[in-house]
Amino acid sequence: MRHPCLPGLLALCLSQLDRHQQALEAARRAIEIAPDSDYGHYVLARVFTDRARLTEARDAIRAAIGIDPDD
Repeated sequence: MRHPCLPGLLALCLSQLDRHQQALEAARRAIEIAPDSDYGHYVLARVFTDRARLTEARDAIRAAIGIDPDD
């Protein structure tokens, strides 16, 4: 199984470079690789937050919490 870490880190870097569409694609790829991991959902929330898309960020972080409420 591939780990979502690489596309997740790429998403965070791209977001900081204001390459938001590519960042969203990379974050979604992290979720696609490991849908049962909270990491990809957390990264997606960060990317949405960087774009001030707060409703979508909230939904993504809720998905992350739903996967692992103790993390």
